[in-house]
Amino acid sequence: MDQTMKTRILPTASCPCFLAVLTTLLSALPAVSAEKPKIYDETANGDKQVADATVIAKREHKHILLQFGANWCGWCLKLHKLFESDKAVHDELGTNYVLLLIDVNQDHNRDFAVKHSADNHGLPFLVVLDGDGKVLTTKDTSELEEGDHHNPQKVLAFLRAWQPGAFTAPQFSFAPNPKVTFISFDGLDGGLKRAYFRAENSSPSELLCRVHVEQSGGSETANFSVPARGSTPFSFFVRPGDTPQITAEVLHPGPVSRFLVRLPNEDGAANRTQPGRKGTNSAPGPAGSGR
Repeated sequence: MDQTMKTRILPTASCPCFLAVLTTLLSALPAVSAEKPKIYDETANGDKQVADATVIAKREHKHILLQFGANWCGWCLKLHKLFESDKAVHDELGTNYVLLLIDVNQDHNRDFAVKHSADNHGLPFLVVLDGDGKVLTTKDTSELEEGDHHNPQKVLAFLRAWQPGAFTAPQFSFAPNPKVTFISFDGLDGGLKRAYFRAENSSPSELLCRVHVEQSGGSETANFSVPARGSTPFSFFVRPGDTPQITAEVLHPGPVSRFLVRLPNEDGAANRTQPGRKGTNSAPGPAGSGR
Protein backbone atom coordinates (compact mmCIF):
# COMPACT_ATOMS: atom_id res chain seq x y z
CA MET A 1 0.00 0.00 0.00
CA ASP A 2 1.30 3.45 -0.99
CA GLN A 3 1.72 5.44 2.23
CA THR A 4 2.43 8.71 0.41
CA MET A 5 0.04 11.44 1.58
CA LYS A 6 -1.95 12.94 -1.29
CA THR A 7 -3.09 16.52 -1.14
CA ARG A 8 -6.42 17.36 -2.63
CA ILE A 9 -6.98 20.95 -3.81
CA LEU A 10 -10.60 21.97 -3.68
CA PRO A 11 -11.96 24.01 -6.58
CA THR A 12 -11.98 27.64 -5.52
CA ALA A 13 -15.62 28.23 -6.29
CA SER A 14 -16.64 25.40 -4.04
CA CYS A 15 -14.84 26.75 -0.98
CA PRO A 16 -17.38 28.51 1.28
CA CYS A 17 -14.65 30.43 3.12
CA PHE A 18 -13.21 31.87 -0.07
CA LEU A 19 -16.62 32.93 -1.37
CA ALA A 20 -17.40 34.71 1.88
CA VAL A 21 -14.11 36.65 1.82
CA LEU A 22 -14.50 37.53 -1.89
CA THR A 23 -18.03 38.79 -1.34
CA THR A 24 -16.87 40.99 1.52
CA LEU A 25 -14.01 42.48 -0.53
CA LEU A 26 -16.19 43.19 -3.54
CA SER A 27 -18.89 44.85 -1.46
CA ALA A 28 -16.27 47.23 -0.04
CA LEU A 29 -15.23 48.49 -3.49
CA PRO A 30 -16.84 51.76 -4.68
CA ALA A 31 -19.30 51.51 -7.52
CA VAL A 32 -17.70 52.43 -10.86
CA SER A 33 -19.74 54.53 -13.25
CA ALA A 34 -18.92 54.73 -16.94
CA GLU A 35 -20.70 58.06 -17.25
CA LYS A 36 -18.79 61.34 -17.17
CA PRO A 37 -19.88 63.84 -14.52
CA LYS A 38 -22.41 66.41 -15.72
CA ILE A 39 -21.44 69.93 -14.76
CA TYR A 40 -23.39 71.80 -17.45
CA ASP A 41 -27.12 72.39 -17.14
CA GLU A 42 -28.36 71.41 -20.59
CA THR A 43 -31.65 73.26 -20.08
CA ALA A 44 -30.28 76.60 -18.80
CA ASN A 45 -30.68 79.71 -20.93
CA GLY A 46 -27.49 81.74 -21.28
CA ASP A 47 -29.20 85.13 -21.33
CA LYS A 48 -31.12 84.27 -18.16
CA GLN A 49 -27.92 83.04 -16.50
CA VAL A 50 -26.17 86.34 -17.25
CA ALA A 51 -29.17 88.41 -16.15
CA ASP A 52 -29.15 86.63 -12.78
CA ALA A 53 -25.36 86.88 -12.49
CA THR A 54 -25.26 90.65 -13.08
CA VAL A 55 -27.36 91.17 -9.94
CA ILE A 56 -24.70 89.34 -7.91
CA ALA A 57 -21.77 90.89 -9.78
CA LYS A 58 -22.99 94.44 -9.20
CA ARG A 59 -23.71 93.81 -5.54
CA GLU A 60 -20.38 92.13 -4.87
CA HIS A 61 -18.28 94.21 -7.32
CA LYS A 62 -17.25 91.19 -9.39
CA HIS A 63 -16.81 90.30 -13.03
CA ILE A 64 -18.62 87.43 -14.73
CA LEU A 65 -16.72 84.51 -16.25
CA LEU A 66 -18.53 82.51 -18.93
CA GLN A 67 -17.19 79.02 -19.54
CA PHE A 68 -18.72 77.73 -22.78
CA GLY A 69 -18.67 73.95 -23.04
CA ALA A 70 -20.59 70.68 -22.88
CA ASN A 71 -20.76 67.62 -20.67
CA TRP A 72 -19.13 65.43 -23.33
CA CYS A 73 -16.10 67.76 -23.55
CA GLY A 74 -13.13 66.26 -21.70
CA TRP A 75 -11.15 69.51 -21.67
CA CYS A 76 -14.18 71.33 -20.20
CA LEU A 77 -14.26 68.86 -17.31
CA LYS A 78 -10.50 69.24 -16.83
CA LEU A 79 -10.70 73.01 -16.63
CA HIS A 80 -13.61 72.91 -14.21
CA LYS A 81 -11.75 70.40 -12.05
CA LEU A 82 -8.80 72.82 -11.95
CA PHE A 83 -11.18 75.61 -10.94
CA GLU A 84 -12.26 73.52 -7.97
CA SER A 85 -9.05 71.75 -6.95
CA ASP A 86 -6.34 74.42 -7.31
CA LYS A 87 -6.59 76.65 -4.23
CA ALA A 88 -5.14 79.81 -5.80
CA VAL A 89 -7.40 79.55 -8.86
CA HIS A 90 -10.42 78.64 -6.73
CA ASP A 91 -9.84 81.60 -4.39
CA GLU A 92 -9.38 84.00 -7.31
CA LEU A 93 -12.66 82.88 -8.86
CA GLY A 94 -14.53 83.08 -5.59
CA THR A 95 -13.21 86.53 -4.76
CA ASN A 96 -13.48 88.28 -8.11
CA TYR A 97 -15.83 86.38 -10.42
CA VAL A 98 -19.30 84.96 -10.81
CA LEU A 99 -18.68 81.75 -12.77
CA LEU A 100 -21.31 80.63 -15.28
CA LEU A 101 -21.18 77.33 -17.17
CA ILE A 102 -22.85 77.90 -20.55
CA ASP A 103 -23.96 74.69 -22.25
CA VAL A 104 -23.61 74.63 -26.04
CA ASN A 105 -24.32 70.96 -26.65
CA GLN A 106 -26.12 70.34 -29.96
CA ASP A 107 -26.55 74.05 -30.74
CA HIS A 108 -28.05 74.81 -27.33
CA ASN A 109 -27.58 78.54 -26.59
CA ARG A 110 -26.34 79.05 -30.16
CA ASP A 111 -27.58 82.65 -30.50
CA PHE A 112 -26.03 83.46 -27.13
CA ALA A 113 -22.72 81.92 -28.24
CA VAL A 114 -22.75 83.90 -31.48
CA LYS A 115 -23.44 87.12 -29.57
CA HIS A 116 -20.37 86.46 -27.42
CA SER A 117 -18.13 85.31 -30.31
CA ALA A 118 -17.93 81.79 -28.91
CA ASP A 119 -19.42 79.97 -31.89
CA ASN A 120 -16.27 79.46 -33.98
CA HIS A 121 -13.87 78.25 -31.29
CA GLY A 122 -12.95 75.01 -29.58
CA LEU A 123 -14.26 74.17 -26.13
CA PRO A 124 -13.97 75.25 -23.42
CA PHE A 125 -14.06 78.92 -24.41
CA LEU A 126 -13.91 81.73 -21.85
CA VAL A 127 -15.52 85.17 -21.95
CA VAL A 128 -15.14 87.82 -19.23
CA LEU A 129 -18.03 90.25 -18.71
CA ASP A 130 -18.15 93.30 -16.49
CA GLY A 131 -20.84 93.72 -13.85
CA ASP A 132 -23.26 95.08 -16.47
CA GLY A 133 -22.81 92.05 -18.72
CA LYS A 134 -20.63 93.78 -21.33
CA VAL A 135 -17.81 91.78 -22.91
CA LEU A 136 -14.34 92.69 -21.66
CA THR A 137 -12.29 89.95 -23.30
CA THR A 138 -12.38 86.41 -24.66
CA LYS A 139 -9.93 83.53 -24.31
CA ASP A 140 -9.19 80.46 -26.41
CA THR A 141 -8.24 77.99 -23.65
CA SER A 142 -5.86 76.09 -25.92
CA GLU A 143 -3.45 78.89 -25.02
CA LEU A 144 -3.73 77.81 -21.37
CA GLU A 145 -2.95 74.16 -22.03
CA GLU A 146 0.26 72.35 -21.21
CA GLY A 147 0.46 68.73 -22.30
CA ASP A 148 -2.69 66.92 -21.15
CA HIS A 149 -3.86 69.60 -18.72
CA HIS A 150 -4.36 73.33 -18.22
CA ASN A 151 -1.42 75.13 -16.67
CA PRO A 152 -2.60 76.55 -13.29
CA GLN A 153 -0.20 79.51 -13.50
CA LYS A 154 -1.46 80.51 -16.94
CA VAL A 155 -5.09 80.21 -15.84
CA LEU A 156 -4.42 82.25 -12.71
CA ALA A 157 -2.55 84.93 -14.69
CA PHE A 158 -5.49 85.29 -17.08
CA LEU A 159 -8.01 85.58 -14.25
CA ARG A 160 -5.90 88.16 -12.40
CA ALA A 161 -5.39 90.20 -15.56
CA TRP A 162 -9.17 90.68 -15.94
CA GLN A 163 -10.32 90.89 -12.34
CA PRO A 164 -12.09 94.09 -11.19
CA GLY A 165 -9.59 96.85 -10.54
CA ALA A 166 -6.79 95.16 -12.47
CA PHE A 167 -7.02 97.84 -15.12
CA THR A 168 -8.40 101.33 -15.04
CA ALA A 169 -10.80 102.80 -17.56
CA PRO A 170 -8.45 103.74 -20.38
CA GLN A 171 -8.05 107.16 -21.88
CA PHE A 172 -8.78 106.22 -25.45
CA SER A 173 -6.72 107.44 -28.35
CA PHE A 174 -7.53 106.66 -31.94
CA ALA A 175 -4.95 104.37 -33.47
CA PRO A 176 -4.20 103.91 -37.18
CA ASN A 177 -3.91 100.16 -36.72
CA PRO A 178 -5.89 98.18 -37.70
CA LYS A 179 -6.81 99.93 -40.91
CA VAL A 180 -10.46 99.23 -41.72
CA THR A 181 -11.69 99.05 -45.30
CA PHE A 182 -15.39 99.03 -46.19
CA ILE A 183 -16.17 96.29 -48.70
CA SER A 184 -19.88 96.33 -49.54
CA PHE A 185 -23.50 96.35 -48.43
CA ASP A 186 -25.58 93.21 -48.78
CA GLY A 187 -29.31 93.89 -49.04
CA LEU A 188 -31.56 91.56 -47.06
CA ASP A 189 -35.31 91.13 -46.67
CA GLY A 190 -37.30 93.94 -45.09
CA GLY A 191 -34.76 96.62 -45.95
CA LEU A 192 -32.18 95.19 -43.54
CA LYS A 193 -28.60 95.44 -44.82
CA ARG A 194 -25.34 93.88 -43.76
CA ALA A 195 -22.20 95.99 -43.96
CA TYR A 196 -18.95 94.13 -44.67
CA PHE A 197 -15.49 95.38 -43.68
CA ARG A 198 -11.90 94.15 -43.62
CA ALA A 199 -9.48 94.91 -40.77
CA GLU A 200 -5.79 94.94 -41.77
CA ASN A 201 -3.10 94.60 -39.10
CA SER A 202 0.32 96.09 -39.95
CA SER A 203 1.94 95.20 -36.61
CA PRO A 204 4.02 92.09 -35.78
CA SER A 205 1.54 91.07 -33.05
CA GLU A 206 -1.94 89.58 -33.22
CA LEU A 207 -4.73 92.03 -32.33
CA LEU A 208 -7.86 91.22 -30.36
CA CYS A 209 -10.58 93.63 -31.45
CA ARG A 210 -14.16 94.40 -30.54
CA VAL A 211 -16.78 96.29 -32.55
CA HIS A 212 -20.02 97.22 -30.79
CA VAL A 213 -22.92 98.59 -32.82
CA GLU A 214 -25.79 100.27 -30.97
CA GLN A 215 -29.02 100.97 -32.86
CA SER A 216 -32.59 101.75 -31.89
CA GLY A 217 -33.60 98.29 -33.10
CA GLY A 218 -30.99 96.48 -31.01
CA SER A 219 -27.27 96.08 -30.46
CA GLU A 220 -24.59 93.77 -31.80
CA THR A 221 -21.06 93.00 -30.62
CA ALA A 222 -18.38 91.25 -32.66
CA ASN A 223 -15.09 90.12 -31.12
CA PHE A 224 -12.42 88.98 -33.55
CA SER A 225 -8.68 88.63 -33.85
CA VAL A 226 -6.49 89.92 -36.66
CA PRO A 227 -3.28 87.94 -37.26
CA ALA A 228 0.08 89.66 -37.30
CA ARG A 229 0.58 91.41 -40.65
CA GLY A 230 -2.69 89.88 -41.83
CA SER A 231 -6.37 90.73 -42.22
CA THR A 232 -9.76 89.58 -40.94
CA PRO A 233 -13.23 90.33 -42.35
CA PHE A 234 -16.10 91.36 -40.10
CA SER A 235 -19.66 92.58 -40.60
CA PHE A 236 -22.76 93.83 -38.83
CA PHE A 237 -26.42 94.51 -39.58
CA VAL A 238 -27.68 97.99 -40.43
CA ARG A 239 -31.36 98.50 -39.82
CA PRO A 240 -33.35 100.70 -42.22
CA GLY A 241 -33.68 104.31 -41.15
CA ASP A 242 -31.24 103.83 -38.27
CA THR A 243 -27.95 105.59 -37.54
CA PRO A 244 -25.59 103.08 -35.88
CA GLN A 245 -23.44 104.19 -32.96
CA ILE A 246 -20.17 102.31 -33.50
CA THR A 247 -17.52 101.64 -30.87
CA ALA A 248 -14.37 99.92 -32.12
CA GLU A 249 -11.52 98.95 -29.82
CA VAL A 250 -8.23 97.09 -29.78
CA LEU A 251 -8.36 95.10 -26.55
CA HIS A 252 -5.00 93.35 -26.79
CA PRO A 253 -2.15 94.06 -26.75
CA GLY A 254 -2.65 97.05 -24.47
CA PRO A 255 -3.09 99.77 -23.78
CA VAL A 256 -6.66 99.66 -25.05
CA SER A 257 -7.19 101.99 -28.02
CA ARG A 258 -9.95 102.74 -30.47
CA PHE A 259 -9.86 102.43 -34.21
CA LEU A 260 -12.22 103.88 -36.77
CA VAL A 261 -15.09 102.09 -38.44
CA ARG A 262 -17.03 104.60 -40.51
CA LEU A 263 -20.23 103.54 -42.20
CA PRO A 264 -20.22 105.22 -45.65
CA ASN A 265 -23.15 106.31 -47.73
CA GLU A 266 -24.33 103.68 -50.14
CA ASP A 267 -23.64 105.88 -53.17
CA GLY A 268 -20.12 105.09 -54.30
CA ALA A 269 -19.34 103.37 -51.02
CA ALA A 270 -17.84 100.16 -52.37
CA ASN A 271 -14.18 99.64 -51.55
CA ARG A 272 -13.92 102.92 -49.67
CA THR A 273 -11.02 102.96 -47.22
CA GLN A 274 -11.56 103.98 -43.61
CA PRO A 275 -10.70 106.57 -42.41
CA GLY A 276 -11.57 108.57 -45.49
CA ARG A 277 -9.42 111.63 -44.84
CA LYS A 278 -5.72 111.21 -45.29
CA GLY A 279 -3.42 112.24 -42.50
CA THR A 280 -6.00 112.51 -39.73
CA ASN A 281 -6.74 110.27 -36.81
CA SER A 282 -9.71 112.16 -35.43
CA ALA A 283 -13.09 110.60 -34.86
CA PRO A 284 -15.86 111.21 -37.40
CA GLY A 285 -19.41 111.18 -36.06
CA PRO A 286 -20.73 108.22 -34.06
CA ALA A 287 -17.47 106.23 -34.00
CA GLY A 288 -15.87 108.94 -31.92
CA SER A 289 -18.53 109.13 -29.24
CA GLY A 290 -17.36 108.62 -25.68
CA ARG A 291 -17.82 105.44 -23.76
